[in-house]
Amino acid sequence: MKPEEMWSRFCSENGIDPATHYEAWQFGGAPDNLAALVMLGIKYATASLYDLYEVEDEEPMPQEGDYSVILDSKDEAVCVIQTIQLDVIPFDEVGEDQARGEGEGDKSLSYWRKVHDWFFREQAKEYGVEFHAKSRVLCEKFKLCYSAYTVSKMTEAEAREVVSWEYAEPYSVYNLPEWDKCEELGLAITDLEQYGEAFYSVKKEGVFLGYFHIENNGEFMELSVGIKPELCGHGNGSMFMELALATIEDMDSQMPVKLTVRPFNKRAIQCYEKVGFKITREYYEDSYITPSEMYEMILER
Repeated sequence: MKPEEMWSRFCSENGIDPATHYEAWQFGGAPDNLAALVMLGIKYATASLYDLYEVEDEEPMPQEGDYSVILDSKDEAVCVIQTIQLDVIPFDEVGEDQARGEGEGDKSLSYWRKVHDWFFREQAKEYGVEFHAKSRVLCEKFKLCYSAYTVSKMTEAEAREVVSWEYAEPYSVYNLPEWDKCEELGLAITDLEQYGEAFYSVKKEGVFLGYFHIENNGEFMELSVGIKPELCGHGNGSMFMELALATIEDMDSQMPVKLTVRPFNKRAIQCYEKVGFKITREYYEDSYITPSEMYEMILER
């Protein structure tokens, strides 16, 4: 969705004059990951070097009440936020509250300082600005006003829909038997208790896009995902994966993330590699409904 389309929809649904000013931009460093954290409500703060606004004329200084349309790495609009608080603070005086609000890594101040020291130094070097411990930082807090994607605990109705999905060849190996047979086989997706703990549904613009399942096996966070057949191959994979990984990140787990994929599924492999997974081994899995050669892929954290 283009930014102007999202802005028009947001204004229409909230009784806001569409002529109201807004800026469209993406977060620096890892725009998809950070946008996912915002849409999940994990990230509600950001920070920038105050001095850069004085040398970068085309970028206006944020003001309280400003609206922003947040873009992903493909410049597609994913959410709308509104600035609610601004503070100018020396870098070495930024506190735990700001670090926690930025929602990155383990949300600690030490992590925030480590990451932003590097990021701000690189920015300062690019613009010919000096950076030091007392450099002014513009600390911003914002609220999420509108999101293209939503993540919630899976419902039984959604699980039954997943079981009914029918993929065309060669992806038909992902097709499941009828619900009663899935229950008989003891498949996790029929375990109602897991819906509140491990299964999550993802919607895009209110439409059920797919689900992911997270399980802590003590050594890895095991991740499995599924996207609705007719919505596969439409550019939804990257943000879908970022939402799953952001959910794991919010669990305060620094364990590696593991998933498996069939070698023929080049589209999925490419998507997983894009977010950082690497193939670690190939093996034969005979416990699946359709036995197959498999790749194990791991994301180190």
